[in-house]
Amino acid sequence: MAHRKWTDERIAATLEAVVADLGRMPTRTELAERDLAALWSAMRRNGGTRLWARRAGGLAPGTTATAGPADRAASPPEERIRVRAYFLAIEGAPGGPEAHWLRAERELAA
Repeated sequence: MAHRKWTDERIAATLEAVVADLGRMPTRTELAERDLAALWSAMRRNGGTRLWARRAGGLAPGTTATAGPADRAASPPEERIRVRAYFLAIEGAPGGPEAHWLRAERELAA
């Protein structure tokens, strides 16, 4: 099988699917059980697992969301921001992942 490079976009898309299934950030063991041990390593090499946990909804591995109504009303849900930032990257918008994230936040807040 050909080796596929773990880009930020590939990490985000793969992690998003696991987070959607679990409802939280996966642990290293849970990724290994899904044959995604390389994803954990890729997250560590590309900003760290804490960065990816924040991008996945601000959740630490193995925890669930506890945001209150005030948190949800203050800004667009991170899931919507993440999806919009992903599509900005796919569409070839200028800048890197952080620029896409900030642009997505601005667009969704408007």
